[in-house]
This record gives sequence, structure tokens and C-alpha cells, in this order.
Amino acid sequence: MFAMVSTLALAASLIAPVADGMPNFNPRLTCKADATAQDGVAQQTVKQCLADEDDARAKVEAQWSSFAAPLRARCAAETQVGGSPSYVEVLVCLRIGSGLNPQ
Repeated sequence: MFAMVSTLALAASLIAPVADGMPNFNPRLTCKADATAQDGVAQQTVKQCLADEDDARAKVEAQWSSFAAPLRARCAAETQVGGSPSYVEVLVCLRIGSGLNPQ
């Protein structure tokens, strides 16, 4: 548990100087990791995932400066722990962290 907290603290400290800039993720990698099969359902899943990521990115971009810098840094760091980073996760983190409805 201590190692995880230390890792998050280190990640946040590394990201903090650039917290004013919005994170730049590749949603294609995130969405392809979510769908491993090559059938029609997987293709639709990737398509919906990309649409969700694009929508979330636009919302994060529009609202980014309204959130406190430490919250921005924490949310950008947390989404990169243990998997592919996601704008949907960043948006939910920002909204929950600021007391807003996550949806």
C-alpha cells in the first residue's frame, strides 16, 4: 500500500509542473485495449469508445482551467496508473474531486 501511495505521489510531483497544460493521450490505444476480438461487436465497441473519449476530451479541454491545479495533476496521474490513460477517467476524476456530478 505504501508503495502505491509513493508511486502516486511521485507521479503527481512529476506532472505538477505541467498541470496547466491538458494531458495528451492517444484514445485509439485505450479503446483498442478494451476490445480484443475482431468481430463486429468489438468494432462497434471501439467506435463507441472513441466517441466517448472524443466527447470527454472536448469537455476536459473546455473545463480544464476551472479545476484547481493539484486536482488536475492528480487526475492526470491517476488515469495512467495500471492501464491506458483515458479522458473519460480524467473527466470523472475532475468532477468528483471538485464535488460535481461525475456525469
